[in-house]
Amino acid sequence: MDFFPYGVQYYRQPTPLPSEWKEDLKNIKDAGYTHIQLRPQWKWGEREEGKYFFDDIDTLMDLAYETGLRVILKPMVECAPDWIFALYGGSRVGFRGVPIPPIAHGAFYVGGWLPCFDNPVVKERSAGFAKALATRFKDHPALWFYNAWNEPRSRPTGQCQCEHSKKSFREYLKRRFHTIEELNEFYGKAYTSFEFIDPPCSVTDYVEMMLWREWAAVAVSEHVKNIYDALKSADPQKTVMCHVGGCQMVNDPLDDTTNDMLNASVVDFYGTSFPVALEPKNMRETVTPMIIGDWLRRVDKNFWIQEFYPCQEEWGKEPKDSNLRRLLWLSVATGCKGWTYWQYRSERVGNESNGWGMREISGEETERSKVCDDIGLKLREIGSLLVKTERKPTQVAQIYHTEQDLLSRLEEWTENFVDDDKRGVPYKYKKTLVNEHVMFSSCLENGMDFVTWDDDFSKYKLICCGGEEIITPEMARKLKDYVKKGGNLYVEYPFAERDVTTWVSPRRPNNGLEELLGIRETALYKEIHSATIDNVTFKDIPIYIKAKVVGDVKVFGNWDTGEPCAFEKSFGKGKVFTSLSPVCCGDEQEKGIISHIAKYIYNSIGIGPLLPTGLFKIERADEESNKSITFVFNFTDSLQPVDISGCKIVDCDKCKIGEGKAQINTGGFVVYC
Repeated sequence: MDFFPYGVQYYRQPTPLPSEWKEDLKNIKDAGYTHIQLRPQWKWGEREEGKYFFDDIDTLMDLAYETGLRVILKPMVECAPDWIFALYGGSRVGFRGVPIPPIAHGAFYVGGWLPCFDNPVVKERSAGFAKALATRFKDHPALWFYNAWNEPRSRPTGQCQCEHSKKSFREYLKRRFHTIEELNEFYGKAYTSFEFIDPPCSVTDYVEMMLWREWAAVAVSEHVKNIYDALKSADPQKTVMCHVGGCQMVNDPLDDTTNDMLNASVVDFYGTSFPVALEPKNMRETVTPMIIGDWLRRVDKNFWIQEFYPCQEEWGKEPKDSNLRRLLWLSVATGCKGWTYWQYRSERVGNESNGWGMREISGEETERSKVCDDIGLKLREIGSLLVKTERKPTQVAQIYHTEQDLLSRLEEWTENFVDDDKRGVPYKYKKTLVNEHVMFSSCLENGMDFVTWDDDFSKYKLICCGGEEIITPEMARKLKDYVKKGGNLYVEYPFAERDVTTWVSPRRPNNGLEELLGIRETALYKEIHSATIDNVTFKDIPIYIKAKVVGDVKVFGNWDTGEPCAFEKSFGKGKVFTSLSPVCCGDEQEKGIISHIAKYIYNSIGIGPLLPTGLFKIERADEESNKSITFVFNFTDSLQPVDISGCKIVDCDKCKIGEGKAQINTGGFVVYC
């Protein structure tokens, strides 16, 4: 492509109304948007089994072509027809065998949300609807590509426990363990048969609930692949994507289960909705767009943002122009390759009434739509360069571990039984992950990447490994090998306390990692203490971890008891830095500790140049043309100068430009190329 895709979600039955289509599409095209997304809903399009109704989509496709807009078609199979439930038992079942009746809401106003896709009839008929849609429109000149699934996820925790889902769960266990004896030996269990294993309703045993939710993520990816295959069977040449709702950086892995890597593996490219705060209250909320983008860039370097919300909630407050403008550029800076607003007109129906849209229900302009339109004009100017760029490489990466994320969520559940629809983020691991990512990114040009345990660490000068309780022998060997060859490692406790079965290790860190860290954990108490790290004191840390030095270690932090809490150790050609102190502090206190440690580490291993904490500088570059686009965001509490000599300003806010400098005020930004 020679343009940056920048479009809008337009139609989900029954709104907008047919009388509004022609003028809306003309206005969308005139404002410079490149595409629209349409959501043909299964219940709307197949009210009688085997009889398809696509007349409304026919008209919109023709209007889009006449107007010069591309179309993304997304079959919405999550809203099933009545006959699926009445004739084929398509309902899901929750905890303790309680059926989960289909409902309607703003996103699925016509109803039928959500059938069980483990049911073979639901699987077959939903694929049939998707195939019929692709067969109908595969040769239409307006069709660009397909989106196979809207926000693939399993929620609530208990779904689905119908006979078909139980069968799928048991088959998943058989694929993993082959025999019941192998499962029992691995986890120390005493099951009689796979056929006797039911989904759990309690988190008091981590293993059972982890297996259940890991199955749920696999099942979701299989549902996506079913629709992908159906679309491809009718139209093998067209691209098919899907996009997650809350990606794994922001969702609850217990009650809103998804696995981005699995989902992305069954489609041509991946995307995400963008659940970010329009009025952020703290640093974490302010830079959530960057955290989402950094993770999605790891999942798929060609990722799209498929739902950017310029307004939120019913009768939602108009966001500040400066906040919306900054968020839009933050999302581009993360490396996304395309973008779709949710949505053009504010909604008229259900629990999303008069919310989420760019424009008024009437189609009239709003202050937010003017900002969106203006950014669109700027993206048109730089689009041919922008689509060729990639985020510049960084020297630092952070490990994300799906199993650890789920385990940490289970550890912080306070009741024996799990109630449906009781999501909660952040918790210990997610909070540590986010705070580490924010603070190690904020003072380093081009921030940091996310990696998984399957990735090659060698291209990074520093790997951050915060809150990783589950460490296997293979993981331990990988860390040792990485550091021995010259890599550097930051470890934040809790670390290497459990093995792959989730059992607590009798010696911590486990798997011989005492040799790497040079310490051994001796006690963990829920006591409040202060810590002095590199001559700076941090108070009221609620978890007190004691460790014994067992190697040649430099101590650069101590508890107020005089015992050590921060360590630096040489190992082979690299170094390991270990902190016992940030665990479960308040957000601002934890970020202060991590920020201090980040700069200590960067200075110790020679990573730089360093920026003031809270200043983010990101560059997207095209190596072939040697051209780039740079984004600088000032989240510090003071004015920040940026050298822009010889550059063209694309956009800026809260900025004074002059004499080759941009003076950026707090909350401001500058984009230049």
